[in-house]
Amino acid sequence: MTMREIRIRETELGTEKWCPRCEEWWPADPEFFWRTSSGLFYCCKACYHANDKRFGRRGNADANLPMVPEALRALPFAPNEVRT
Repeated sequence: MTMREIRIRETELGTEKWCPRCEEWWPADPEFFWRTSSGLFYCCKACYHANDKRFGRRGNADANLPMVPEALRALPFAPNEVRT
């Protein structure tokens, strides 16, 4: 997948966007992705902060991942699991 390919999917929880850095699906909204003039930034906010030297957190991605809402934890399947 190239940087220009955008992966978006519709789930029962809403629209989700793929982050190529952490390789996870996240809700496609401004809470998880920065807004740009063309839509949403290619990687999630947590990955951006973890790999941006200005924030002094290079390589510490787990500490910066967004909190998982309680509604997602209660699901009978993993939210990032692809069901066929």
